[in-house]
Amino acid sequence: MVQTYCAACHSLALVYSQSGNNRFWRDTIDLMRAKHNLGPIAPEREAAIIDYLAKRAVERPTFRRAPLELTLLPESS
Repeated sequence: MVQTYCAACHSLALVYSQSGNNRFWRDTIDLMRAKHNLGPIAPEREAAIIDYLAKRAVERPTFRRAPLELTLLPESS
């Protein structure tokens, strides 16, 4: 179903590079519907797509460094 509904506009690599819970995928589908002309999806199929994509979610490490302490920042002018 992901192939049918998502890959019509996106590569599957793009879809699978995203990671999120059910709410994330529900919001994504709602956005695609509101802004990008996503066609109708039967409610049971939509629920199955959301569940499938949410189960694929993986914890990703955060690569951002911790914020610098204020004493390490340059003085403002």
